[in-house]
Amino acid sequence: MINVLIADNNKQFSAKLLDALNRDDNIKVLNVVRDGQSAIVSYFDNPPDIFILELDLPKLNGLAVLDEIEYNIDEKGLCNVIIITENTTLKNMISDTSKIYKICNKNITTDELRKHIHELYSVNINKEQTDIKNQILEILLNLKFNHSNKSTQYIIEAVLIYYKHMNLFLKLNEVYEKVAIKCSTTPKKVKATIDSAIKNISDLLSENDILSILPYYDTSKGLTPKNLIIFIAELLETSETKKLLPLSQENNIAQNDTSIVTSQNMVTHNLPHGTPKTYPLRIDNTIMRKMKVISKYNGRSVNKEIEFVLKKYTQNIETEK
Repeated sequence: MINVLIADNNKQFSAKLLDALNRDDNIKVLNVVRDGQSAIVSYFDNPPDIFILELDLPKLNGLAVLDEIEYNIDEKGLCNVIIITENTTLKNMISDTSKIYKICNKNITTDELRKHIHELYSVNINKEQTDIKNQILEILLNLKFNHSNKSTQYIIEAVLIYYKHMNLFLKLNEVYEKVAIKCSTTPKKVKATIDSAIKNISDLLSENDILSILPYYDTSKGLTPKNLIIFIAELLETSETKKLLPLSQENNIAQNDTSIVTSQNMVTHNLPHGTPKTYPLRIDNTIMRKMKVISKYNGRSVNKEIEFVLKKYTQNIETEK
């Protein structure tokens, strides 16, 4: 199912779009908004696969909406916007951005628009999401989850949602609400299904079993929905290639002087002879809360912000020497 958000203040035109897209069994219109502020709120509250945007909007125009969305680190490199406008002035002010797939006039036919939506989803979005889903599925299968169970589908969707919106610091119940919308069920059903499946797997696997599959997982907290979902999401986030590599292989660890590996606060140092060594970081809750605010302001993940601060600190020490 292709989830679409429409932002257009022309009621007649947006009603025409809504009617046409609703007749496509593979497209679901999440919302139709009339102004730029509502567009931003709706976009981040229930992220669409594809965003149909009019530039000439009240409160905030489409250019400001694009800037606000593109600033978010989770949106980097994601091409998912189709512009439909007659405003030549605003159209000529569009900066070079990878967010926009097509710029169309209002005389576009609904058949042409549906074609663009399917092409965009297939080429630029579906392939990336499929690759990420396969990576998550591989981890879950290694943990003995059943490929065909609903719980596996729900966990994959939960990881995807948390991964795509890490800077929003979503609570688990918020993630479940979004999974429920995506899977046409209820948050209560999602929670109960995931809880039951993870409890069953936790009973089957020993601590050593878990660590053999997830080497840096903090087993002291047990295999819980929250810890597992966040852990897998942050494995995705810390891999710049968006490719999950076995952390037990030394040659697959990023060749930076210092890199944050997971939310379990493990820092990897590559020693002169190339042998990685890990040290646990225990960060005070108050400091971590401040880091979350700072990282969100700077458009970085918390892990990247910690890495940045550590590098700066190290450079300052070396300069003083």
